[in-house]
Amino acid sequence: MGVMPVPQIKQALAALGLEGTKVVPGRLPGNRVRLTITAIFSPDRSQPVAQEPRPEPEPTTTLPVTPPPQVHVDLTIIPGVGPQVAAALHAAGLHTLDRLRDAPDEVLLAVHNVTRSTVSKIRAWFN
Repeated sequence: MGVMPVPQIKQALAALGLEGTKVVPGRLPGNRVRLTITAIFSPDRSQPVAQEPRPEPEPTTTLPVTPPPQVHVDLTIIPGVGPQVAAALHAAGLHTLDRLRDAPDEVLLAVHNVTRSTVSKIRAWFN
């Protein structure tokens, strides 16, 4: 898949009826890119919206929801996070990159062996 510039992404979203688009590129590990797209859908108000009759829902059986298992990520892939810091982060419940990224600085600093320098390196890696 080729690279699509942000203006072309905004044009494609506008063609779908999305307005006020905001596209924010971000980096992920392994030279991957995350695009955060915020848009507002505005249907064409000059055309009447056809209401199709909704079929009666069929009875369903509810199954218990099982949360996905926690996958422990090797946090030593982050520069500045060695085996001891990684073990301490895992012990504090920060098993995934999402949880680590979303944890406030105060939570990270409360973890044994985590310093302000370590927090700065973690934040820099996610940005």
